Amino acid sequence: MKSLSDGAFFRVFDEVLRRHAGGDRGAWSNAGTTWRRERHAFQSEGYGFALELYEGRHGEDWAILVVKEHWWIGRGGDVLRSSQWTKLLHGKRAAALAWFAKRKKDYEAS
Repeated sequence: MKSLSDGAFFRVFDEVLRRHAGGDRGAWSNAGTTWRRERHAFQSEGYGFALELYEGRHGEDWAILVVKEHWWIGRGGDVLRSSQWTKLLHGKRAAALAWFAKRKKDYEAS
């Protein structure tokens, strides 16, 4: 994992969500990091979209915002576009990446 925007990062992030977020929970903690989730969505006959925002804070060391955006046609129809991105809110990028690298090792060992 080289950055907070590469595929390897998002694979580990998605695994953190799968193992610890518990579906639609709005807040949880894991390995010293507190997480908060917000979801904003709109649906019409023609299209729909949803933004999922995840804010992770590891004490005063670092904080990140992960955004996942999904657009589709009609009511749950064909996907128009999906994207995801991450922004370091404060702290050192290397410290945040190290936290995710540790989770990856833990998950591979289990």
